Amino acid sequence: MKDPNPNNPPGYNDYRGIKYCPCDCHEDGDFHVCMICHCEELCDNPPKLDGKKTRVGIEYIVYNEEQFLKSVLLTTASRLRGVDFMFILDGAWKGTGGEAHSTDKTKEIVEECAIKIKERYKIDVKFGSIDAEWRTQGEKRNFGLRRAEEIMQKIDTECNWYHMILDGDEFIRFHSGLEEMWLDKQGAGLDQIWPKIGLVGAFAARSSKELWTPRFIPAFQNYHYHTDQRMVIHDKNCVPIIDYNPAKRSYAEKLTTKIHQFFLLNKWNVRDISRGMMKMTYNAQTYPNVPAKCLFNSLNT
Repeated sequence: MKDPNPNNPPGYNDYRGIKYCPCDCHEDGDFHVCMICHCEELCDNPPKLDGKKTRVGIEYIVYNEEQFLKSVLLTTASRLRGVDFMFILDGAWKGTGGEAHSTDKTKEIVEECAIKIKERYKIDVKFGSIDAEWRTQGEKRNFGLRRAEEIMQKIDTECNWYHMILDGDEFIRFHSGLEEMWLDKQGAGLDQIWPKIGLVGAFAARSSKELWTPRFIPAFQNYHYHTDQRMVIHDKNCVPIIDYNPAKRSYAEKLTTKIHQFFLLNKWNVRDISRGMMKMTYNAQTYPNVPAKCLFNSLNT
């Protein structure tokens, strides 16, 4: 049944042990299994699926990530099931020291982890970079999306693909006692939400403030990051879908949905001081306080 109190969280158990279902569910025979709490509930209006399999590629955009990267990659591989590959794109932004590639042990860590992840979890890990600094973080992220889609096309052209976007200092955490989770309909419910953008809650280390961030982006839709503003995602016509800057937090409700099954712990605020200052200086110098034009379509024609 649905919880009569709309203020309770999804899957809430009251003091009598009754588990309420929000009925945000998918069809499973005569019943519909809730994608959040997995209870069986009859549903008058289940969502319609297109019948295609949903597959996931995880993408990391990194630069000098040796502090947390090994733990991050191994933890993610151990906790998420249904991942086809990981793609790690390395590279510096302009004004961060003159080196196009990470100057620490980032590449060596990726190579070491790739062997372990392939052996233990059967996930291919691919490393990429270019011999130039990136003008903006948005252009780097968009390049990563395109390269990942090239990998996707080589694997399967008959399915629905999702990009899962993570950073090199982010850890997967569950709200429950789970230690691992499938990303399909029995876990995070990606089969059901396609083609919406999946939002996942993120917390900075030692913080209780949650920021809903776009982490599952449907592939081959020309969704992209604003090239000249931080934390903004556009559709193919450069119309904003999401602005997840903490001061704005604007989301197109019809094109996005929240995924409650896990959250992210982001350790950007407890990183090595020199690396943190480098990123803060870059952001202050690169991104203006006034609206800027997105150059995605002109750069990709």
